[in-house]
Amino acid sequence: IPLLMQDTITEYHPGGNIKSVSVFSNNQLLSNRNWTMTGEEYIADIFYSVETEPLFGPGTVAMHSHVMNAFRSSNLDLSQVEGKIVVGFVVMETGEIKGIRIEEGLLPELNQLAVEAFSSLQGQWQPARLEGENVRYYQLFPINFFYRKHEFDALELRGGALYWEIY
Repeated sequence: IPLLMQDTITEYHPGGNIKSVSVFSNNQLLSNRNWTMTGEEYIADIFYSVETEPLFGPGTVAMHSHVMNAFRSSNLDLSQVEGKIVVGFVVMETGEIKGIRIEEGLLPELNQLAVEAFSSLQGQWQPARLEGENVRYYQLFPINFFYRKHEFDALELRGGALYWEIY
């Protein structure tokens, strides 16, 4: 049975606040309004599913490098940070990004640094496409932190070389 989307569809955040209200006619999205988890209005007419996802013009390596450099050049001690930050933003139909926000965060300083890293990202995006048209698309970008604490079971210096065992 094919799915026919018609009328108004309301989605909710986990806490119960409205996330979006979308109006469809014959499977065509006519409009949608969006809100943050706290109830603030967000960018309208965003697509969460498209035929072609957006691409960062300079490439993902350049984007990863920029974000990593932002954290490295900060004076924050990241040596024992473990967890994940998820940054969300809208790639507009023009290729610029707007509405940068933290979907899942760790510490306020790290969250702010992630937002600043994406705010200062240089380069144009190739917009998402749906039915041959450029559309607004909600993009998620995870930043993972790994803490590797090593405790040595044995540490020995032999013949000018250091040998160790980790348990």
